Amino acid sequence: MLSPAEEFVSSIDDEGTITLSAAIAVSDNQARVVTVDTSLSLIGLEPQTYEFSFSITVTALDDGELPFATQDRTIARPFIPEESSPYVLPTVINALVQMVQDVQPNAIYRVTKMPNLPPKALAKHELITETLQSMNYEIIESGTDAWNRRFWKMERNEVQPWQQK
Repeated sequence: MLSPAEEFVSSIDDEGTITLSAAIAVSDNQARVVTVDTSLSLIGLEPQTYEFSFSITVTALDDGELPFATQDRTIARPFIPEESSPYVLPTVINALVQMVQDVQPNAIYRVTKMPNLPPKALAKHELITETLQSMNYEIIESGTDAWNRRFWKMERNEVQPWQQK
């Protein structure tokens, strides 16, 4: 892949989770495909709140292995070719923008899947936050949960940026 994905395969499960998937790599022997999967899952109604998450899925095309998904970068890293790696986060961002534009959730919750993330990993989450802020969402709560994972809850600001003083 030479650029971040802008087109996705979409699905909605029985619980209403919306997932956008994009292939980012195919193994040299064509035996595996690696996808970035981004999801919005309805987790609350007042206000309508969705959890945003993303993962890497590895699927064997030859039935040699069971498919698996992970949110752990150390597990995913060996399956993502070096030339594809720079496009993972931009693909996540493109999918996030598309889902938020389509669903227009009132609130979005995010949590890191691992505790005590290093600065480089947290920088990725800061970019996601900045993307949502550019779409008129503001942080209403953030912190660290009981498992030392960072979390953010953002709500859509009803006042448009050009209306703010």
